[in-house]
Amino acid sequence: MAAVSITVLSHENIKYLCDAYLGTLRINSLCIYLCGLIEAFIYFLKLFKNILTDIVITRIC
Repeated sequence: MAAVSITVLSHENIKYLCDAYLGTLRINSLCIYLCGLIEAFIYFLKLFKNILTDIVITRIC
């Protein structure tokens, strides 16, 4: 389930979401901050997944 949400929340989708929020809320800095957090979190998840798969592969092989 987590993998699906990671692929759905791509960089373009996050930018689109932010633009939508900017249009309605007009809180520029908050939106950029939140988007940065979301992108960092997704990057960390991908990195962690890669490290985890590397560990699993090295353990098995």
